Amino acid sequence: MKVIRREEQEVYIETAKVLKGSDRRKFMARVVKALRHGGQLYVEQEFHWSRETITKGKHELSSGLNIVDNFSARGIKRVEERLPNLLEDIRSVKIACRE
Repeated sequence: MKVIRREEQEVYIETAKVLKGSDRRKFMARVVKALRHGGQLYVEQEFHWSRETITKGKHELSSGLNIVDNFSARGIKRVEERLPNLLEDIRSVKIACRE
């Protein structure tokens, strides 16, 4: 396995932070591929990159297809769902302010 200098490591880490989605995963997979045998474990330990993310990137590189990120499915719950008593609390505060 190729050993990476600290300065080079920082460049890879910063580049990965700037990239998003499929581009980021494919970049990470290319770095691992360049390191050859043991690269995935090395970047997991030294760069703190997820092996699952790297595996997705490897798949995207080999297949030529991008995995679509489904961020919209995560969603933010409506405030009514997160705080079911909010409307009642606001009304009680309004009433208390009038008195």
